[in-house]
Amino acid sequence: MKTLLLISLCTLGLAAAGPASAAVAVIGDSLGRDCFIHARDGRTADDAIDACDTALYSDTLDNRDRAATLVNRGVIRLRRQEHAQALADFDAAIARMPKLAEAHVDRGAALVMLDRHAEAIGALDRALALGPESPQNGLLIRAIARERSGDIKGAYEDFRRAAELAPKWDRPKRELQRFAVRPVAR
Repeated sequence: MKTLLLISLCTLGLAAAGPASAAVAVIGDSLGRDCFIHARDGRTADDAIDACDTALYSDTLDNRDRAATLVNRGVIRLRRQEHAQALADFDAAIARMPKLAEAHVDRGAALVMLDRHAEAIGALDRALALGPESPQNGLLIRAIARERSGDIKGAYEDFRRAAELAPKWDRPKRELQRFAVRPVAR
């Protein structure tokens, strides 16, 4: 029996302030398992994409594993700086499984990389409403999108919430150090 396990990966870089990405594990004898391992381990070589393509072109994946494999190929593509192709993979995964929160988180990351911040915020709002395994990843990416779109207060709140949810994760804490919180004069 195939099982779907969600695993968060915090590995994608966006210059000095890059988003995290979430891979979706395919457990069992599925061809999609190799694609997941490449995504999980941060591999970006052509053989990583080839493993995903082989799985996707086969007839053996069920709908869940096909959606997971699309997400995983998208994660690899994000790391390869192939942002538009990654976005297409996340969109295809969402078309198959609209409630797959991690696909929405990664879609938000791709949109940030494409400087489409308003769309990214919407995708991340949806992801967070769906309850991803690691909401701090979606909050961090949404904070980046908010900051880049000029919503400094919203960015601060998202970085703060990500730090609260993952107290051992240094990334949101480092981002918060850039902010100075002052009382508002009335």
